[in-house]
Amino acid sequence: MSTRASTKESKKVQRKYNKIATDVKSTAVRLIHIRLPQKVIEMHKIVSSLPLCDLESTRLVAGKIDEAKAVSDPVAAQGLKGPHVGKKRKLSKDESSGSGSESSAVGPDRLQAHVPCNLEVVKLMENVKKEINELIETVGVIKVYIQLNIPKMEDGNNFGVEVQEETVGEINKVEDIAFSALESNSKYFVMRGKCVSKILKYPEIKDYVQSVRELDGKQFVKLKMTCVDVRDSYMLLYDIITKNEDKIKKPREVYSEASMLY
Repeated sequence: MSTRASTKESKKVQRKYNKIATDVKSTAVRLIHIRLPQKVIEMHKIVSSLPLCDLESTRLVAGKIDEAKAVSDPVAAQGLKGPHVGKKRKLSKDESSGSGSESSAVGPDRLQAHVPCNLEVVKLMENVKKEINELIETVGVIKVYIQLNIPKMEDGNNFGVEVQEETVGEINKVEDIAFSALESNSKYFVMRGKCVSKILKYPEIKDYVQSVRELDGKQFVKLKMTCVDVRDSYMLLYDIITKNEDKIKKPREVYSEASMLY
């Protein structure tokens, strides 16, 4: 490829890059001035509509757990009557070689058991997950916009650059909070699954049923606090960016013009 052709191709790529960078910047400005305050209002409505803890829903789930326990009882379950009720399931050679003694004791009663999720918690969790994903996407665009405005490194007159870096640091904190909230949701299901399995294995121990009640209540409170964190994150980012918008857009030009007055 000749030098002339290479230069032409380089200019073509540069134009495409400039268009993408311009689109990102215009999108970020729209998010800052329109979407951030809108999300503060939306999240405040969601937070205000949620009780501190929906105890009624946790009691309802606890009742369903009791019903599932009755179904898992081979004596009480009407649908499991027959010559095999109460007997251990005969394992194949492959199953018995790899499953161990505990798996060999699994009977048809255990296999028929069904414990539902806490629908109230799961519904709220799905809504919160959507809000967290939107928060991550929104702050990601704004962070790139600020970083694109960082000028080349020079000695002196870097206060505006420090403001940009401080703002990016706040955005990183928001992202950490968002990812931690998503990770917490998966841990909730793992912990609840373990508690439910204990209920089916030891139905006479009521503490396991109570542990699920407490876990659901705790998760509901954590989800509400996550909504509060999302609202506050939008509010703080909007506040810090709008107060320092001149320094974020042109970190050196503002202070260069100001220094000429002295």
